[in-house]
Amino acid sequence: MNLKKTLPLLVITVIATAITFNYTTAAYDPLLLPKGYPIILEASNGTQSYFLTKLSYVPNYYDVTNGNYLGWCIDTRTELARSPAKHTVLLYSSLNPAELPAELATQKWNMVNYILNHKPAGAQAQDIQEAIWYFINLNGGYTPKSSVAKALVAETEANGANFVPTLGQIAAVIAVPVYPSVDVQVSIIEVTIPLRAYPTPPEATPTPTPNPEPSPSPTPTTSPETSPTPTPESQGSSSGSMSTPTPQATPTSSPTPPPTATPTTSPTPEDQNSSSPTPESPSEPQGISLYILAIIVLLIALLTSTLIIRQRRKRQK
Repeated sequence: MNLKKTLPLLVITVIATAITFNYTTAAYDPLLLPKGYPIILEASNGTQSYFLTKLSYVPNYYDVTNGNYLGWCIDTRTELARSPAKHTVLLYSSLNPAELPAELATQKWNMVNYILNHKPAGAQAQDIQEAIWYFINLNGGYTPKSSVAKALVAETEANGANFVPTLGQIAAVIAVPVYPSVDVQVSIIEVTIPLRAYPTPPEATPTPTPNPEPSPSPTPTTSPETSPTPTPESQGSSSGSMSTPTPQATPTSSPTPPPTATPTTSPTPEDQNSSSPTPESPSEPQGISLYILAIIVLLIALLTSTLIIRQRRKRQK
């Protein structure tokens, strides 16, 4: 086979395969987290979970908020000091291992997410924790002790290798301690994936407060002036009688029409400054459109290859 003739075909095939692989293997993460934003974490002993994890200083418009979450341990190398101790952490999604720190990227997150979504009825928090430690324990391997944990591990090994939680299910979010929190356990919390198509945060559109219309001030009604008692201007010398004055008409002031109230224009939402940090617009998630694009690239590659082969056959004839 002539290398010069087959080289263009090989190049096109390699490029098409690389593009298809990149698009089809790109992780679709439906969780919107404050990436790179330090969060304050407090942990207490839980009853339904290993930890009762409290998050604070979480910015708005994300899938995690300030409040309590079911938390679990994945690291027995050190302790997680309980509340009121506060720890600074960064949050990572277990659905996107490519963005995790090195020691976490290769862990069996599919298995852990399967466990969080398939807790046996009547299982205790310690049973669930032992099953999680079996699959992820940064301190090395762990052997479950309870029969419930052993059964859950067996079920997870049989069904959880390719499990990926979908909308409305639970996903593990990893809390990785950062400075000034040192020698602190890595832990996870349970976060429910919102029922929406894409993880786009709602626009920060504050509702403008309508200004009340000013009520028109009543116009004071002018009281009719009291006419002074007329003083006799002259007295008839011949008759000796007082001349009767002619009563003057008292002018009545007509009421002034009330001024028209001019409504004050409320400030538009764009003029109002928000004190909450605005999250960066997330990139478009890798979804069905990427698969369509990959298929189109492959079809173009096949069509090009077919045309090249036909042209070579014509030349050979």
